Amino acid sequence: IEHQLFVLKPGEQSYALRPLCRDAYRPLAFSQTHRQMIFAGADGVYLVGLDGRRILSAPLPTGRADGACFAPDGSPRVLISCEGVYLWDLESNRCERLVRAGHCPVWSAEGAGFWFRCCSSDLQYYDFNEATVSPLVTVKFQHQPELWNARGAVQSPCGRYLAFGLTGKRLRGVSRKQNASGSIERVYAKEHRIVVMDLTCRELWHAAGQANQLTWAASSVLG
Repeated sequence: IEHQLFVLKPGEQSYALRPLCRDAYRPLAFSQTHRQMIFAGADGVYLVGLDGRRILSAPLPTGRADGACFAPDGSPRVLISCEGVYLWDLESNRCERLVRAGHCPVWSAEGAGFWFRCCSSDLQYYDFNEATVSPLVTVKFQHQPELWNARGAVQSPCGRYLAFGLTGKRLRGVSRKQNASGSIERVYAKEHRIVVMDLTCRELWHAAGQANQLTWAASSVLG
């Protein structure tokens, strides 16, 4: 709000506005344990305290960061997607690139790995112990894969299920009109699906729908 942190305690009518460092524009992640946030700014990615001041700047290459998450075990580590997925050690202030092409990283609850997206039509998993990437779900025969509909996966409170959205993009036909370059324009159609994966049995359920924001109820019922 006007480049300030808006703080509101449940049950209280008053609120607080705390000045935010001027070059922190977009919040990426919040840690209740550390009471710190990750912001994307004009010059990169920053660790910001609740007082609004910058604590650290991530040593990342230039590029647009589109996701971040703190380690679930409370250790001072953060995953950041910025032209790849990086592991940021907050104690040493060093970044290690784990994946060359990845977006929307989400740490698994047990901390053994993380899920990420390469496009709107897939879901990948990185294993810390093996340092390997495994494709979990991929929509086949995609034309011009893109990231417009990619969002981070959401693990259920019990840890057994994973919810995420998939978008398939297929060639529907060819337009009779020509584009500015004189070539025939191809027309694509998108199909959106909400997917729930059983991580124990490796089973999938899916339904038609676009998943812009998914969350789980305490009983692991998708809401």
